[in-house]
Amino acid sequence: KFVVSELKTGDKVYDRVIQGTNKSGIVGITLPKDNQYALSSEGNYSWSLIVDCDETYKMPETILAGWLTRLSSNSELQQQLAAASEVEKYTVYLKHNLLYDAIEELALSRMAKPENIKIETAWNQL
Repeated sequence: KFVVSELKTGDKVYDRVIQGTNKSGIVGITLPKDNQYALSSEGNYSWSLIVDCDETYKMPETILAGWLTRLSSNSELQQQLAAASEVEKYTVYLKHNLLYDAIEELALSRMAKPENIKIETAWNQL
């Protein structure tokens, strides 16, 4: 189950059960583009992911949690992203303290070009 809530009020913005697979790896979760799920600019949010393993494994649920702030894009960021190579874009996000965007950019690059050594090295170092 994946939940995003407003940090100040605790109001849930998004609350959905995510079906897992039997494969190991990284899971990307994207909020729907509907207005009801839109995060307000400069808003602070908490997120949690509750992983409930199958009964055959006899393992307790695992809870992952964190917080995020939705920031407005600025012209400096846009210019740096436009000038950066595909492999460098994640570093631009990191320089602007946009960790989730950096991870997403690098993950998408890694999936698109799994044989690229520079991307693999960057991923392993992140």
